[in-house]
Amino acid sequence: QHWTRSRFMGHAVGCMESCVAGKRPREEMDADPSAGNAAKKRSMDVEKSPNDKLSYRLLVFENGFEALLISSDDVKKNKAAAAVAVGAGSFSDPQGRCEGLAHYLEHMLFMGSKKYPGEDEMEDFLTKNGGHSNAFTEAGHTCYYFEINKSELHKAVDMLAQFFIAPLLKTDAAEREINA
Repeated sequence: QHWTRSRFMGHAVGCMESCVAGKRPREEMDADPSAGNAAKKRSMDVEKSPNDKLSYRLLVFENGFEALLISSDDVKKNKAAAAVAVGAGSFSDPQGRCEGLAHYLEHMLFMGSKKYPGEDEMEDFLTKNGGHSNAFTEAGHTCYYFEINKSELHKAVDMLAQFFIAPLLKTDAAEREINA
């Protein structure tokens, strides 16, 4: 089954809201060998439909980063998706000086990283592999997400991670974005 953006985002946001609204992971934690020594796996009580055949796993890294993994055993599903919600949105903009800064940075992060310097490199890769990406800035957070053919998920996740590890934030791109 092909996930549309709205279905994916609705599902992902619903799962994130379950975490935030008191459906927190149980306290027992086990090392997750698939994530290396830096992550622990937590069981999670998620309120879901009996028709929901997806599996949920929460990874909590030593630096506090949490990743909610949602997977399916259905071999017919050939798409994968990921989203990153950053805890800064328009309410984080410096009042009276830089309104729109969070949204501006949302756009700038798509314009290349040290490892993937091409301004359209991620979008070209996603398009070539049956996918797409987008982002949105809200009051309290900014969310970046993509969908891609399952076989290319790992590279796409690396490309998204590089947005936050080593963004280029080139001067010429910054000026173009300001004037866009």
